[in-house]
Amino acid sequence: MKGFDLLEDCLRDILEGMGLPLPSDLGPATVLGEDGVGLDSVGILQLLLAVEARAGIRLRDEGLTTEAILTLGGLADYVAAQQHG
Repeated sequence: MKGFDLLEDCLRDILEGMGLPLPSDLGPATVLGEDGVGLDSVGILQLLLAVEARAGIRLRDEGLTTEAILTLGGLADYVAAQQHG
């Protein structure tokens, strides 16, 4: 998935910048929460704000559900929909 790969690189950079240890097999199924990468609710908000700044877009609330930000792939899909919608 080329589009995901580009977004994955961006998200990996952001997460590393947040000082989080990332799994070597980081991919679409990687859980972002405390049971995975380790983000709590504040961390998720910081991640979303960093994505907005990096991508130069404004993420809208519509479609922003717990499921949308549960995994890296879900977040990538949400961001892609925001970029094209």
